[in-house]
Amino acid sequence: MKRSALFVSLCAAATLMSGCAAIVSDSDYPVAFNSTPSGATVNVINENNIRVAREKTPFTTTLKASDGYFDRMRYTATFEKACYEGRTIPLQGGVDGWYWVNILFGGLIGLFIVDPVTGSMYTVDSLPPVVMDRVSDDPQCDLTQDQTTSVSIPLRAG
Repeated sequence: MKRSALFVSLCAAATLMSGCAAIVSDSDYPVAFNSTPSGATVNVINENNIRVAREKTPFTTTLKASDGYFDRMRYTATFEKACYEGRTIPLQGGVDGWYWVNILFGGLIGLFIVDPVTGSMYTVDSLPPVVMDRVSDDPQCDLTQDQTTSVSIPLRAG
């Protein structure tokens, strides 16, 4: 009987001292960046005005969901490509659904400490492909870097 009571007590303590989102979810999320046309340069800036990524589409990078205790990290992604109108997109996120499971199972420590401190209480949503509008009819816009012609003139030693 004492063993059963001890087992139940340990299970209850583990439930109360854990965070559901920290167990089931992550605090870092892979986010894919795609554009039409591809090859756009994307700058991802966090709410602290720090660039966390600069790549050409398509690419995937990992973004942190939290900026501290009870503070969700926010991002903006700026897409740029010659001959196309630039686009700036806010990256959305929210409270992870698993965070609210702490209420159902009495995980007060998970609700107020573990999940907020680890950042697991928040998510970063995926980003749909960004369609960029062409703003120039210049035929050079259709050439890729590989298709441009370069001429090199050797220098004579004299």
